[in-house]
Amino acid sequence: TKRVCPPLPMGTYRQRERMVRPLADAVGYRAADMLTPYPPGVPLLVPGETITSAHVDAFLYLTNKGAVCHGIIDVDEATFPVIQAGSCIS
Repeated sequence: TKRVCPPLPMGTYRQRERMVRPLADAVGYRAADMLTPYPPGVPLLVPGETITSAHVDAFLYLTNKGAVCHGIIDVDEATFPVIQAGSCIS
């Protein structure tokens, strides 16, 4: 079954411990920062949002088409900051 995570208030997620993970391995965690591919320049993830496989698929599609993703820590490894404590991992 799919586990749904309740939204986190902004102050709550900022108090959580952060870590960096490859985006493909971050499904179920919450985003610690924005992930914005350009083009189109519309955020794919916002802080506190639960990362899904659809986010990863969209990221891979857009980067394969030449988009640059602001928010990625290491471009070669496609690492992204996530919230460690209180993440929603099934």
